[in-house]
Amino acid sequence: MVDAEQNRPIRMARLFRDIQTGSPLGLLGVDMDYRVIDDIVSRLHSGYNSSLILVDEDGNTIL
Repeated sequence: MVDAEQNRPIRMARLFRDIQTGSPLGLLGVDMDYRVIDDIVSRLHSGYNSSLILVDEDGNTIL
């Protein structure tokens, strides 16, 4: 059974503005499956002596 935490998507959004006027041009939203991030991190940790911390804009640890 898959942990409920792993079923939650990681969502990010960014507002794009016109460089000259500063007026909003659009919003880009991205949803990424938590398991994709987990898989990437697992491969990083298996071959390197390193650590990875993913944080949000408020400094809260996501992964």
